[in-house]
Amino acid sequence: LKRPLLIYLAHFGTFFKIIFIFLIFNVAINITSAPNLALTPKLVILLTIVSILLTSWAELALVHAFFHYSQGAAPAAGQMLALALKKLPRFVVILILWFLAVIVGLFFLIVPGIIFATWFLFLSSVYIIEETPALGVFRRSKALVSPYFLSVLWRIALTSIIFISVLLTASRGIEFILELLKTNPTMSYNIVSGMSAALVALLLPAYIGVVVTMYLDVRNANKPL
Repeated sequence: LKRPLLIYLAHFGTFFKIIFIFLIFNVAINITSAPNLALTPKLVILLTIVSILLTSWAELALVHAFFHYSQGAAPAAGQMLALALKKLPRFVVILILWFLAVIVGLFFLIVPGIIFATWFLFLSSVYIIEETPALGVFRRSKALVSPYFLSVLWRIALTSIIFISVLLTASRGIEFILELLKTNPTMSYNIVSGMSAALVALLLPAYIGVVVTMYLDVRNANKPL
């Protein structure tokens, strides 16, 4: 966690620009999903699709950012977002295939799903940094992860547990404060949902940074995990 967090904090302004649209949308969609607001199925599907597209766009730009910063370069946020947008359509196809593989794996006793998710952890890094063709990213990611499978698995699992713990602790803390203030339930729900969504967006760069850092270490035979 140390290296990606240091990069994130040192260039927070750039990273914030990259996730800004995703952050605003994430907050808005969580607030509008309040129980008292009836959303039609079509609108829910539309919002879900937009959310996936914005998350994927941000992820690709963040991979660009962490890679360039780790190499000593400092491209502008707009430049990274523009490059990520060009790569987005094919990446969506990659995500659909990844989703199908993981879901099918989870359906069969869970373990295959965990294996697939670990093998294909570096899809976005391989796609962006190595400019590997869409279908080739699966083979390349698996080849990189396989020699270090257990090391990659426990590191990404630990990172996920830490981030989820931070998110849950923050949410519980906000709920506790609002209860003390005797805030209206609907307003309390909106505040907790909005702030939790904002925190998810702010944690995204750190998580992507961990993945990119592991990818770079694995790719470099002189820097084993």
